[in-house]
Amino acid sequence: MIEIRFHGRGGQGAVIAAKVLADAFFREGKHVQSFPVFGTERRGAPIAAFTRVADEHILVRCNIYKPDIVVVLDPLLLNETDVTAGLKSGGVILLNWLLDDASIPDLGPYDITVVNATDIAVHRGLGTRINPIVNTSVLGAFARVTGLVGIESVVECIRDGVPKGKDKNADAAREAYEQARVVRRATAKSAKPQKPRPAAGIVFSRRSEMPLGDIARGGVSCGPTGSWRHMRPRYENKLSPCTAACPAGESVEAWLRSVEAGEYAEACRLIKSVNPLPRVCGRVCFHPCESKCNREKFDMPVAINSLERFVADHAKALGGASPPKAVETGKRVGIIGSGPAGLSCAYHLALRGHSVTIYEAEGKLGGLLRYGIPAYRLPKDVLDEEIEDIIRLGIEVRTGARIEDLNELRGLHDVLFVATGLGKENRLHIPGEEGKGVMGALKLLRLVSCGSRPDVGGKALIVGGGNAAVDAARSALRLGARPTIIYRRSREQMPAYAPEVEEAQKEGVNIIYLAQPVEIVRKDGRVIGCACVRNQLGEADDSGRGRPAPLEGSNFFVEADSVIVAAGEHPDDQLIDAYSGTPCRPAKAGSPNKLTLDDNGAFRILSDVVFAGGDLISATRTVAHAIGSGRQAALLLDKSLGRSSGTVPIYGPRLPGRRIGTVPDSGENHAESRNGEAVGFENINLDYFRAGPRVPTPMLPIREREGNFVEIISGVGSEAAAREAGRCFHCGACISCDNCYVYCPDLAIKKLPDGAYSIDYDYCKGCGLCVHECPRNAMAIAEEASR
Repeated sequence: MIEIRFHGRGGQGAVIAAKVLADAFFREGKHVQSFPVFGTERRGAPIAAFTRVADEHILVRCNIYKPDIVVVLDPLLLNETDVTAGLKSGGVILLNWLLDDASIPDLGPYDITVVNATDIAVHRGLGTRINPIVNTSVLGAFARVTGLVGIESVVECIRDGVPKGKDKNADAAREAYEQARVVRRATAKSAKPQKPRPAAGIVFSRRSEMPLGDIARGGVSCGPTGSWRHMRPRYENKLSPCTAACPAGESVEAWLRSVEAGEYAEACRLIKSVNPLPRVCGRVCFHPCESKCNREKFDMPVAINSLERFVADHAKALGGASPPKAVETGKRVGIIGSGPAGLSCAYHLALRGHSVTIYEAEGKLGGLLRYGIPAYRLPKDVLDEEIEDIIRLGIEVRTGARIEDLNELRGLHDVLFVATGLGKENRLHIPGEEGKGVMGALKLLRLVSCGSRPDVGGKALIVGGGNAAVDAARSALRLGARPTIIYRRSREQMPAYAPEVEEAQKEGVNIIYLAQPVEIVRKDGRVIGCACVRNQLGEADDSGRGRPAPLEGSNFFVEADSVIVAAGEHPDDQLIDAYSGTPCRPAKAGSPNKLTLDDNGAFRILSDVVFAGGDLISATRTVAHAIGSGRQAALLLDKSLGRSSGTVPIYGPRLPGRRIGTVPDSGENHAESRNGEAVGFENINLDYFRAGPRVPTPMLPIREREGNFVEIISGVGSEAAAREAGRCFHCGACISCDNCYVYCPDLAIKKLPDGAYSIDYDYCKGCGLCVHECPRNAMAIAEEASR
């Protein structure tokens, strides 16, 4: 008779291993028994299971006290349990061992055989590194090192006996069969197994021969099990990828949670803690947060942009909120430029109690938002209302005030922030460019925004591939022209926002790729078209895109009544150059002229009291990036004015109700307030989510867009908004789903009154089940520190 004892932990499958092994022996004609130590199958707790094998009928009915073979599924049990108790001299120990052979402890006069069942199991997808399912791997190793049963019998019984993953488990057994090996021979030969004595006549001569405890005779709390722990779980508020990707610094996941709960005012409050223009961003932001949404790899990303617009529009419909009261500091700040960067900086400085004055050369505030974005994307009444909310903080406004010399303002203000943006358009530098019929894209957009309808003729050729080119083409279409965009690179390398390009083509805008004009042709001074040439792409330039080069003999002609140049913009440096005495360009930190970038490259310091930001110095020129730049500049200015801490009032409506999201000081970067890298798609437990459609974006029909600048996209309703917010994974955030609480086998998870949880480490064994079952990766587990 051969007697085998398995040592494992609840959840590793020691009981199943003993049964499957018995089945394999039975398949080969043996008499078998298989049973566990009843009453101790608790996940993570030490457990024993047994198998008897004989050539004749087995009459013994007691536990196995002197096994011939011991199988250890978890090597850490060597420190917790006497796995060799009762093992016959010269017996065999099969050990799941992850380290080198030299580190195996001296276990006595036994044959030591090993296999790295953990690595095999993890590689095969059987459990995790924390909770590997190693039973089938050790069975394959058992067949190899003992020779008592054939591997094919083991594999067949695995296929019949394991509850799921039959192929994975079978493959694991075969792999372990090939890898198992003997690392140490017993100093004494194993005696031939003897028939066990009848149960009634068992006598123990020493304590080590006594059996393991059969039953756990108390509740979970009868004995603390925290001393078993070598891994410690913890709750960890991690960074969601949408929050990490938001240039404005919004805590996107937190306000989505509020939307899902129907607390729209709270959602708006969270957004406006960092972004003073959510109605604008909900319409014109190209939402890089959505491109990083983990949901994209599951079905489709959450419609964050549509939800931001819904939240902001809904809050506005509730009525204007009273401006928050801040303690006045007596410090004066001058801001030159009222684009998104200037408005954001003014907003955050006013919230902190500083006296702010905005200087704007145009007749109205808004900068690019007003004069560079067509009304079909951003209605001017929406922009006016959001600007008014900012001004109501007590900000002084001086429009029509073109600043020629910063020194004029030095005596009036403690610090200055220059956010004049990109004031000059690039030229093509080709023959025929001078004269009537040729204008810059920004000039066209400005005229349209001011209510004019410039004559662009029946055919308009727009040169460029950025967002300004697309906006200019769609505006020309609404002015009655048939627009064509000509772009020197391929569609894949076109910088314009892809959905805007698609909408332009649906509306009737023609696009010619890999071509560029070489001359604007005129007849009697009037533009009649462009001589163009085809391009091919060569090696990458500084932008990382292929450098366009003309193809010889590929000239062609495009008819046009007007040419709109959208070849990019550059800053009007005269103001800063006159102040610094040095051409305005980013320089390395510590350079003598103090034209420096801060650590994150957000704004340039011209002197101790003059700063620059927004599109003026940013390589990425979007509304959201400008808003973020203005907020970060406000933090630096606030610190330079002597205020570095304290509470900041939040502007926006707040209705009674449960607080869903939490937010730091309104200027703090939410991405930097979280731990580690953003949670990846591979960290999400997809078993708890179902695929579902993304809320469609309501669009004005094409036929209703002709000849007017009516807003194209309309908002979603409250029901659709709540449903869409419900699609959010809430990556890295605990939303009190109770999974950890329900799954903990030791009742070590405690619910707190505010809906959060705590872990009672006196009873937590570190099994990691709570971490594994957390749908959102809001928990972490690490090796226990030395006690």
